[in-house]
Amino acid sequence: MKKAILFICSLCCVLGGTFTSYASEMQTNELLIVEEEQTAEAIAPTIFVADTSQIYTYTMMQNDIAQLTRMFPDKIQYEVVGQSTEGRDIYLLILGNPKAEHAVFVEGSIHGREYITTQLIMHMLLNYTVSYDTNEAYQEMLNNVCFYIVPMSNPDGVSISQLGEACTEDENRLSFLRTLYKIDKTGYQSYANYLARWKANANGVDINRNFDAGWNTFLEHTNRSSEKFKGVTPASEAETIALMTAFSKRDFDCVLNYHARGEVIYYGALGVSSELSAKSKSLAQLVNSVNHYRMIDTTTSSVCVSGGFGDWVMMVQNTPSIAIEVGRGECPVSQSEFSSIWKKNYNMWEFVSYYAKNVK
Repeated sequence: MKKAILFICSLCCVLGGTFTSYASEMQTNELLIVEEEQTAEAIAPTIFVADTSQIYTYTMMQNDIAQLTRMFPDKIQYEVVGQSTEGRDIYLLILGNPKAEHAVFVEGSIHGREYITTQLIMHMLLNYTVSYDTNEAYQEMLNNVCFYIVPMSNPDGVSISQLGEACTEDENRLSFLRTLYKIDKTGYQSYANYLARWKANANGVDINRNFDAGWNTFLEHTNRSSEKFKGVTPASEAETIALMTAFSKRDFDCVLNYHARGEVIYYGALGVSSELSAKSKSLAQLVNSVNHYRMIDTTTSSVCVSGGFGDWVMMVQNTPSIAIEVGRGECPVSQSEFSSIWKKNYNMWEFVSYYAKNVK
């Protein structure tokens, strides 16, 4: 066994007021020493999510998961809970003490073009881990509440939105995308714009309409599309099943679904008990007290529909859930907005952990 030197790039980025002295010691050009077997492939890896000026891709996320779980094995674990339509792994990260009495479920990027939510989630994870040793509030949080995180629920959709046709080498898939554009193109400036605004998975199914929770009531799109097609049956998609698998790991006190855009918090679901509705509203109020996003009751809003993951969590799993919509501009939300999104949300999980411990 030899000492391998890991070069941690760009950790001098802004991580809000909680970026402590421990984290500040890990600036650009400084070194962290860890024990591992030296190999020819041992190089100086980068934590990509530390650089918030660039779009955050699936490949970058994979790298960061590998590096962060190696750097903080006592704080972060991961497993693969499924694969996407195109064969990309869907990851579940476990942040904190898996034996903790309380647990919170977090997911992002269920819609492809909303990939800035993955960057926010991974940046929060980085902040909590590098700050842990010198931040007593974070220690208390992660010792008593465990976070189960699916940072990118729809990696194919994210790749289509970010990379366009470079997302795949499968000619059949490319032909499929071109065909859908010919059907859907009204309202889109170009084929490139159509792909950039892609929400669905690679099958043209909107994952957030594919859950068996009011699925029969949603009839907006009857054909495969870049958005709003619910699938031929509930839970027909691999990504839907992966999220259900991740959620089955244990009982959760509450669920955070990250979406973009609008700076709003959706709470509630049709047909649930008044007690569960009150818990969802209470969670929304807590989050609102931190980021000051506008609250909207989904049961009275015309823009909200059934068949989503949050609906399934509340209607089937009887667990309080909210959707947090970050960003103001058109989707995909511009990278220039990340700093503002971060400042309003960076310490959110600390507050949610208090909710998890006290919800009845």
